[in-house]
Amino acid sequence: MLIKPVYKGDISEGIAMMHLGDSASFIINADSFYFKNVGVKTLPEKIDSGSKLVFEIKVISIMKKAEYEKEQKLRMEKMTAMMEERKKKEPEDILTYVKENKITVKPTATGLYYVETKRGTGVKAESGKQVFVSYTGKLLDGTVFDSSEGKAPISFKLGTKEVIPAWDEGVALMRVGGKAKFVIPSNIAYGERGAGNVIMPYSPLVFEVELVDVK
Repeated sequence: MLIKPVYKGDISEGIAMMHLGDSASFIINADSFYFKNVGVKTLPEKIDSGSKLVFEIKVISIMKKAEYEKEQKLRMEKMTAMMEERKKKEPEDILTYVKENKITVKPTATGLYYVETKRGTGVKAESGKQVFVSYTGKLLDGTVFDSSEGKAPISFKLGTKEVIPAWDEGVALMRVGGKAKFVIPSNIAYGERGAGNVIMPYSPLVFEVELVDVK
């Protein structure tokens, strides 16, 4: 929403000079932009005080407030309907995955499928201890969204909510040297919020996990 300039040289002042289809470059003081427009108290890393920011802007559409609000309302209604459909379909998607991958273990009370692929013989993971884990995270369709492959294992204190609930629960069932697959319903992962651009709301996840060490 275009607002009245709050200081001389405000980017809003420049945008107000533009017409539909116009393109323009704006050079703005970084301190003014971040402190007055964005409203933060410290500059982002690598942005020096007194430096200049360059914005390349093109006006591709202009709407009246009522038109914009109507469009946003329709968009929210569509989004809500889509989220409800994802929520409704999630249990079915998990059962299909379990069947297709011949998983025979029963889910825990939270819905986690814990599939041990290699039994560990080392120290057992216990709440309050620092655990070191290698992993690959996937969506049910096999899309990899995160992995520690080629990197050092990640570490966290087990049972302290530093990670998603499914990890606190699943890793606590492991011993050092063990490997397991976690099939995770969204209620013990990222739920209705999702995460990033890949993990949509109500997304079940699959993690292949190895417990490397416990300290």
